[in-house]
Amino acid sequence: MTASSAPSEGGEFDVQALDLRGLHALIAVRESGSISAAASALGWSFPTVDHHLRKLERLLASPVVDRTARGTRVTPLGMSVVATGESIVQLCDQIVADARTWRRGQSAVVRFGAFPSFGAAMFPTLHLAINASGTSVEYLLDENSALATRLADGTLDVALVFAAPHFPPDIDCREYTVVGLGSEPAYLAVPDDLFDQFTISPTGEYDLTPLRGQRWILGTANDAFDRATTAFFRNRGMEVDVGARIDDYAAIFTFVQSGSGVAAIPAIVAAQVPIGVHLIELPEIRRDILLAFRPRTRTKHRVTPAEAAQDRVISAVGSAVDDMITRTTDLDHPRIHRRSGAAAGASPHAPPYRV
Repeated sequence: MTASSAPSEGGEFDVQALDLRGLHALIAVRESGSISAAASALGWSFPTVDHHLRKLERLLASPVVDRTARGTRVTPLGMSVVATGESIVQLCDQIVADARTWRRGQSAVVRFGAFPSFGAAMFPTLHLAINASGTSVEYLLDENSALATRLADGTLDVALVFAAPHFPPDIDCREYTVVGLGSEPAYLAVPDDLFDQFTISPTGEYDLTPLRGQRWILGTANDAFDRATTAFFRNRGMEVDVGARIDDYAAIFTFVQSGSGVAAIPAIVAAQVPIGVHLIELPEIRRDILLAFRPRTRTKHRVTPAEAAQDRVISAVGSAVDDMITRTTDLDHPRIHRRSGAAAGASPHAPPYRV
């Protein structure tokens, strides 16, 4: 039997009249040995199985089973139909399975987490872009270490994390696909009266001597950004004396404003700088923004709907991060002070500081 009509004594086969139930019935008879056993295997009644067999025989104008007093035997034509019919049934089952997978993919939720300072600023814009693609996302804000744990235990699909120069993220990059999305600079946050003590050379170098003896405000997690900050100043002979550990940058600004300490802050929150605080660029301390997710282990080329949904989230996150980095690094603010050499194209890896 082929997909085209074939002539017979009864005229032409109407392939469109082929009923899968006839194929199911014949295959069941071949496997079980009788119509009654086939009915039991299929959960149908004996008359139902017999009806679909006879309907198939009328379509083919030839018997597919011999019905005798001693039982039922599949005819040579019936055996040929079974051989082809099994492939047809399997393909139809695959179509149904694919449809179910597609529906699950449409309703599946991509679980996306991000570290708080960047995620909170990015989520509103990101949510609009993802909604426009028809993708459902469950958002989570948490620290790097917690996001790494959730990736490992399978309760998170995609995570936006950060690293710093010489300080990798809290995830095992050998187990995940990790994509670098960009870097944001850091700033030194100091109160007004301390900023007045800083001097700057004609080449744009800030003298960091006023920082000696100052208390520092770091985060509670001692993450890559905090470790990079500590290493940067220790390498210049300045001990970072921690006076407070706070994760809320608004609270950190308040502490700095009151003269209770100084802090390194990422560019993403620089626009929040209040009156009474100045920000000095620290180009060697930066946060590298990374996107992490489990690599695909499937070998077939077809992308499942769930994978396609995750791809849409990854693409939207990449665009949102690029937009956020562009807007925050190009920020023009009277209390944000960039080195003139950097504006002239100096490498951020050439420290313009002297202590």
